[in-house]
Amino acid sequence: MSKEPTTPPRKRTRATPEQLSVLEKTFTINQSPNSRIREQLSRELGMSERSIQIWFQNRRAKVKNIAKRSSMLHSETLRMQYDAANAAAAACQAALFQQNPMAVEDPVKSNPDLYYYYYYYYYNQQKQKHLMPFKSASIPPPPPPPPPHAVASTAGHAPSYRFSNK
Repeated sequence: MSKEPTTPPRKRTRATPEQLSVLEKTFTINQSPNSRIREQLSRELGMSERSIQIWFQNRRAKVKNIAKRSSMLHSETLRMQYDAANAAAAACQAALFQQNPMAVEDPVKSNPDLYYYYYYYYYNQQKQKHLMPFKSASIPPPPPPPPPHAVASTAGHAPSYRFSNK
């Protein structure tokens, strides 16, 4: 086994805050400077033209990644809103059916406060799951507080809730 001399890894050079300031200012004006501008920046900042070229390339990639992440978050928010709206409508339907099994009215229009209560409850539940995926799944969340306009019934041992129609 022959031991070849190993060269130490090249030390990365970082731009100073002053250099970064000039590069960022230039980037806001022109995201893809031509060779003439890069050459001018090279002389002004004391950096190689290649390092300036790479800095702009990396900065454009960062902008692209931020835009992609923002788009994904927007899509996820829309999906959570859709799911929460469906769950809230189903909860209103169940509450109305419990009150009157023969009811044919729109459960959301008959009690919009209840709908919004469930909507925000389900939306926030999804949001917590999305933001805290590593939280212990063995501990269930506490039950929601009674919705607005809920009236506790005195019948039976356990409290039940009757939802008023507005």
